[in-house]
Amino acid sequence: MKFNLNDIRAYVISPNEFEVIFDTYLKPKVMSLKENGQIITIDNINTNSNKNNTTMLFKINNKFRMNKVYKFTVDNLTVTVSFEKYYRTKIFEDDYYYSGDDLGVIFNDNEIMLKVWSPTAEQIELILYSPIDHRKLIKEMTRGKSGVWSCVINIKYRQWLYKYNVIRDHHNNEIVDPYAKAVSANGDEGVLVNVDHTRVIQKHIIRPYTKAESIIYETHVRDFTIDDESGVKFKGKYLGFIESSPRKSTSLDYLRNLGITHIELLPVSDFEGVNELNPDHYYNWGYNPVNFFVPEGSYSISPNNPSSRLLEIKTMIEAVHKRGLGVILDFVFNHVYDIASSPLEILVPGYFFRKWDNGVLANGSGCGNDIASENSMARKLILDCVRYWIEEFNIDGIRLDLMGNLDIQTVSEMDILCKRLKPEFILLGEGWNLNTKLSNESKAIIENAFQLENVSFFNDQYRDSLKGSSFTLSHKGIGLGAEVNETVLKDILIGKLTRNQTNVFVKPSQSVNYIECHDNHTIWDKMIISNYYEDEACRVRRQLLMNSILLISHGVAFIHSGQEFCRTKFHDGNSYKSGDEINKIRWKNIIKHNSYIEKLKDIISFRKRSGIYKIDDYAEIERIMKISIVDEKLFKIEYNDTDFYGEYENIIIYINFDKVDKTISISKDIKFKFISDISKPTIDNELVIEYLSLKILIKNKYSP
Repeated sequence: MKFNLNDIRAYVISPNEFEVIFDTYLKPKVMSLKENGQIITIDNINTNSNKNNTTMLFKINNKFRMNKVYKFTVDNLTVTVSFEKYYRTKIFEDDYYYSGDDLGVIFNDNEIMLKVWSPTAEQIELILYSPIDHRKLIKEMTRGKSGVWSCVINIKYRQWLYKYNVIRDHHNNEIVDPYAKAVSANGDEGVLVNVDHTRVIQKHIIRPYTKAESIIYETHVRDFTIDDESGVKFKGKYLGFIESSPRKSTSLDYLRNLGITHIELLPVSDFEGVNELNPDHYYNWGYNPVNFFVPEGSYSISPNNPSSRLLEIKTMIEAVHKRGLGVILDFVFNHVYDIASSPLEILVPGYFFRKWDNGVLANGSGCGNDIASENSMARKLILDCVRYWIEEFNIDGIRLDLMGNLDIQTVSEMDILCKRLKPEFILLGEGWNLNTKLSNESKAIIENAFQLENVSFFNDQYRDSLKGSSFTLSHKGIGLGAEVNETVLKDILIGKLTRNQTNVFVKPSQSVNYIECHDNHTIWDKMIISNYYEDEACRVRRQLLMNSILLISHGVAFIHSGQEFCRTKFHDGNSYKSGDEINKIRWKNIIKHNSYIEKLKDIISFRKRSGIYKIDDYAEIERIMKISIVDEKLFKIEYNDTDFYGEYENIIIYINFDKVDKTISISKDIKFKFISDISKPTIDNELVIEYLSLKILIKNKYSP
C-alpha cells in the first residue's frame, strides 16, 4: 500500500527510544535513522498494527542528543523525529527545567549578562548592532546547565541593539530575545536598556478596594483620546491618556468623576498589526502578541527611543494612581501572532505550542496556535512576565484573554504570585471552554471555578440573561423586554452562574458582571436590531436601566468604555482592526447623555457607600436580601440589617421592567430618602416608578 509524508510521524519517547506512527497498515521495507546526516544503528523492538495504523518502536545504542537533528527515512520518505513527546516526560523535566530568575538581560556594575533557554540549539550567537551606525559584532554564547546559553559583555554595549542567532542542522535563525525588556521600533531587535534607569517614583497608593466592590472600566489607549473632542495634545498615546482636558469632562478626569475604581486597558504589551512609526495607517486592538515583556510602541510619542515607551507607560500608570484609580492590563498568553517566526518555536521546536496526536497544531485560540502553558518552561515564561509587569510597572490587576485556553495550575500559580506581591490584586479572565489539547479537568474554564476561587470569570449567563445573546442580535434578555421571573432576576442580582442547576462560583467576586465589552456589538447597536420598533428615548432608558442593574448586582461590575452613554460602533460586531472612526470614544455623546450619566454616578456612589457590595458570601447576601413581585413587571428588592456594612440601615430598590409607569402606595411615616430619582415626586402617599427605570430608597443609620 502506498502512503505519503503526511501519513508518518516520528517521536522521541525516552533517552534512547523513538516511535514511528503510520496512519495506515503497512510493512515497510527500508528504514533508517540519521543524526545530523550520519546514519546510526536502530533496532525495531516492537510493532503494533491494526487496519487503521501501525506503530513501530525503535531503540538506539546511545542517547538522543537534544541539540542534534534526527531524520527517519522509510521507503524513500523522510520525516524529522520530533522531541515533542519527550518534552512531556519527567526525565526531560529533571534535566532541562531552569528555575533561575535571570533569563534575558541582567545589568551588573561593569558588565551585562544575557541568558536564553534552548536545549535543542547546536550553537547560539549573540549579534550586537551599534545604535549609531548599525555595525555588527558577533559573540559566541556558552551552553550551560539545563540548556541555558549565556554571554557576558562589557557595559559599554548598553543601548546597543541585539538578537540571537540560533543554529540547528547548519541553519541560522535570527530571533529577538523572548525575555527582551526593550526593543527597537516595531520590535525588530532587542535593545540593551537598563530598566532601572526608567523608574518613575511611585508616590501614590490607591485605596485597597476589595474585588467584590470593584467597578472596572474597560478601554483602549488609542480609542480613549483619539477623538478631536478629547481636548488632549497627545491623542492616542500613553501621555495623552492622562492629560487633563481643559473642559474637565473628558479623558481621565471624566473617569475619576464617574466613580469607577479600576481602569482596564486592552493589550499594551508589544503586538503586531500597527506600524509603530506610522500608527495612523493601521489600527488594531492588540491581541497579536509578539514581545510579552515590552510595552507597545505605537502608543509612545517616541517609538524610536526604546526607553521612552517604558517611561511613558510608567508615568501613565502613576498618574492613574494619583487619581485614586487602579490599573488592570489585558494580557494574551494563549497564543503568539506568528508561530513560524516566533522565537519560542525557533529556540525549542515543538515545546511551547500544543499539537494534536496527528501532528496538527491545536487552535483553541482561533489564531493558529495555542501556547502549551502546562509545560514548565512555558509556564515559567508566563509567570516571569506577570511578576515583571507587577514589580516594574506597578499594575493592580490582569485580565487573561481566553483564560480557558490556559491550564489550571498556571492560573493558580499566577494567582498565588499576584496575591503575594499585591494582596488586593485582581485576576480575571475569559473562562470559555475552547477546543485545545487539554482535558476539561485541566482547563481554567468557568466549570472549574471552584478550583480557582480567587480568580474572577466573565459571566456570560449574566450578560445573556440581562441583555440577550451577543451572537443572535434579535435575542432579548429581561432588559430588552423578555419575560422577567424571580429566579433569573435573583441570579443576576447576586452574581450567580448556573450549570446543571448548580452555581459554579464559590463566592460573588468570582462573577464579572457585564453586558458589554470590546467584543461583539455594543448594547446600542444590538437594540437597533432587537428593539427596532422602539424609539430612541425608549432604548436610552433601557440602556440606563441595564447599566443601573449592573451596578446594584453583587460581584465585580464591568463597564465597557462608552457603555454609559450609548456607544455605537455602527453595527460592527468585531472592530479589532476597523479604525478610529468605528472605535474612537465620541466625547460629545457625554453632553448628549449627561443627565443619565449623572444618575449612574449617583448609583455608583450608593454602591460604594452602602457597604453591602463588599459582602463576598452568597449565604449572607441571601440572608439580608428579599426579592418580591409587586406586579408582573415591577420587582422590589429589600435589604435589612445592612447597618453593619455601611451607612444605611435599610435599602429598598424598585425595578420597573414595564413600558408604563407604576404607582405604589407607601406608608405616611416612611423615613427613606431617594437615590437615582428618575421617577416622579411622591404625591400624597403614592410613589411613581417611571417606566424602564429603578428607584433606590435608603434609610440612614439612626434616622428618627
